[in-house]
Parts: sequence; structure tokens; C-alpha cells
Amino acid sequence: MSSKKSHFIVFIHTQKPAQGARTEMPNFAEEGKWNVQEMVYFVDKIKSHHMDTATVIIDYDNWKVVKDRTDSVTGPQQMLDHVQKHYPQQYIQFMDIVKDVTPKK
Repeated sequence: MSSKKSHFIVFIHTQKPAQGARTEMPNFAEEGKWNVQEMVYFVDKIKSHHMDTATVIIDYDNWKVVKDRTDSVTGPQQMLDHVQKHYPQQYIQFMDIVKDVTPKK
């Protein structure tokens, strides 16, 4: 990614029944056991499928939350800290890419 491109972090969460879960039980959607998988993408352009499927989208260059389905994100720094904690290698790579970018805070 060059410095002329934008920098976004896209978080997508998917849920599926847990291994061995009894999906035929009544009220499984509310009472059943689920696994949640988190995927994080670092992109230079937001595509329509990102807007459709993302849980959270952060615009690093403009330092804002573009989308938040959780209604619990306090700001871009919270999500950047999350990436640093849970995805340290990808965080280092991302920060190397944006080292010459000053977010518009």
C-alpha cells in the first residue's frame, strides 16, 4: 500500500454452532452453544461486501469508526489496541505500512 491509498481495518465476526451442539433443540438460537470466529483484514479500499459483512470498520487515515454493529466501540484506538494485543505480527506489519501516515485525529 502506498501512502496515497487509504488504510482501513475491517473486523468480521461469524458465528456457527459449537462442535457437537444439538441444533435441533428448541430455542437453540438463544440457548445453544456457539463458536465465534473473528477475522481481521487490512485493506486500502472498502468494498460493498465489507459494508455488508463487517462488524467494525476503522478508517485509520481519518481516525474514525466507519461502521460499528456492536455499539460498543469507543474509537479507533480501542480497536487498534485490540489488534496489537491479539494479532501482534499483523499489527507490526500494518504500522510499518502506515508509518508515514499521520491520522487526522
